[in-house]
Amino acid sequence: MSADILAILARATLAASAAIIVVLLLRRPLRAAFGAQIAYAFWLLVPIATLAAFLPARRIFVSAPAAAESTPTIATAPPTEQISAPMAAALPAFDATPLILFIWLTGAVCGVLLIWRGQHAFLRNADAAGPAVVGVFRPRIVLPRDFDQRYTPAERELVLAHERAHIETLDAQINAFAALARCLNWFNPLAHIAHAALRVDQELACDARVMARHANAKRTYAEAMLKTQLAAQTIPLGCQWPPVGAQPLKERIAMLARPRPTSIRIALGAAACAALTLTAATLAWAAQEPRVSHVTLRETGGSAAERALGRQLIEALNSGQMTEARDLVTAGADVNYYLPGDGTPLVIAARFGSRDMVEFLLAQGADVNQAAPGDGNPLIMASAFGHLGVAQLLIERGAQVDGVVHGDETPLINAARMGHLEVARYLIAQGADVNLAVIAPTIDGSERRSPLSEARRRGHTEIVDLLRAHGATS
Repeated sequence: MSADILAILARATLAASAAIIVVLLLRRPLRAAFGAQIAYAFWLLVPIATLAAFLPARRIFVSAPAAAESTPTIATAPPTEQISAPMAAALPAFDATPLILFIWLTGAVCGVLLIWRGQHAFLRNADAAGPAVVGVFRPRIVLPRDFDQRYTPAERELVLAHERAHIETLDAQINAFAALARCLNWFNPLAHIAHAALRVDQELACDARVMARHANAKRTYAEAMLKTQLAAQTIPLGCQWPPVGAQPLKERIAMLARPRPTSIRIALGAAACAALTLTAATLAWAAQEPRVSHVTLRETGGSAAERALGRQLIEALNSGQMTEARDLVTAGADVNYYLPGDGTPLVIAARFGSRDMVEFLLAQGADVNQAAPGDGNPLIMASAFGHLGVAQLLIERGAQVDGVVHGDETPLINAARMGHLEVARYLIAQGADVNLAVIAPTIDGSERRSPLSEARRRGHTEIVDLLRAHGATS
């Protein structure tokens, strides 16, 4: 589990960092060409690209060699490996993953505590530091105690319009999300740079919205800015009229002198941002390692009518329409129908953990050991998805505990890879060979996989200990 969390964190960091670099490079050109609001909206690229990196990876289907389809290749360790394996098993393996996760979590918690401290300090002195929008769930405007004396009536109207614009566009909630993201990415310098740049772009965009409604009040707006006291620190959860430091203030005043972009230019900027965001999201998704399925691309079923009925059965099971699936079987659909890319009815039922449907299909003559290259076999699917009850039922009905499907390995390898301890323990109790290794295809060739190698690769230490306790050596 800890290795899975670390892998998720690493993937998210890489995707977010790449997106941040793109935004930092383009935010100023976008602002100059299309206005501050477009540059601010472009920050959406970061969360969208990060989420795209976690969409299901594309799947590549490659025809399996005929020899491999009929007889699975079992890998044996070379003599030198067999001699050294007991020594390697005797040495305790240091796993740094829990320590790394502890350090990361400690930093994230410290970041949250600093936000709380900063928010509390700001609220204590809000009457001197405002105007600002404070809060996340119910944002409110706070004003300094000398607000009426410091600003003229026209200036007060513009300042309040600015703060209301922040509330209307959910800027306080965006800042809260950005603050949380910075806490989770405390170790990444780009996260801190992005946070500061986002706040600047946010204020510039808010200025642009206010000036769109008060086009003739630029001078008054600038004078109101100059009357503000520069804040010592940014409010963590909220939006703040006084900027941190003089440079953002200069940028805001300079932006007031620029003409407002035309509606056509703003529309073009929005289209450009959408295209860039879509491209970045696609690249983040495509950067994932694809799932390689080595299959024989032949659909079972003789006549067109039989194939159509079989496809309907597969579709019904995939969409969870169990009653319709039973009706199709009663109408004559082949319970052993195989559709490349989806598998067989029994494989699908095992993948979803539907014990009732598994029992029904077996009673209707489904082959408990039928292979579906690309989707394993029923026991492999039950083991990979951690459905212990289904795995028990399949073995009781004759499933081969060490059944190998080319490209999909064995039930125990899949259980070890996915971290399903109870399933792995049950398979071993039923006689699964803890040292059974296979040569598995990869994008650029092949590699040797075993239960122990897959458990180690994913950091499932409890399964590693279980396998070693039952004699696994490599």
